[in-house]
Amino acid sequence: MLISCLIALSLLTLFTGIQQYGQATWASYGTIGALVLYMCVYGVGSPIPWMITGELFNQHFRSTAVTVSVFVAFFMTMIISSAYLPFQQMVGVTFSYMPFIVGSCISIVVLYFILPETKNRDVNDIVNEARARNHSLSLGMPWNTLSKEGRTENKHIEALNP
Repeated sequence: MLISCLIALSLLTLFTGIQQYGQATWASYGTIGALVLYMCVYGVGSPIPWMITGELFNQHFRSTAVTVSVFVAFFMTMIISSAYLPFQQMVGVTFSYMPFIVGSCISIVVLYFILPETKNRDVNDIVNEARARNHSLSLGMPWNTLSKEGRTENKHIEALNP
């Protein structure tokens, strides 16, 4: 979902820039198409954060995690909604999408290293792998996780890094 949003936002920035600076009238159709594409991919993937929160936490902490997740999501929506228009007026329409593009790129990289696979797995295994991933990131070794594929690799890495 994030990669699709990143592509749609990049296309939106490209077509808006062509329309504004290149004075090409055909770019307005590209801008509309990119906006519709963004709305479609965001609309399809927007419930994922609500679902993944339930998969990453034990039953004991699930309600608190969902509450914090909802609060952060709506708080960030309020911040973005109130700050976007002044930012757009300051930098122009074309570059007003850049914070979202940068945020999507950072989110893709961070989630790739932090978010564990949850398909057909027990919640405790997922929690343990998430803890191991967070610990390995704090040590500066994002490849060092507790996944089944990486257990033998981790032994080799631990032998190399005392």
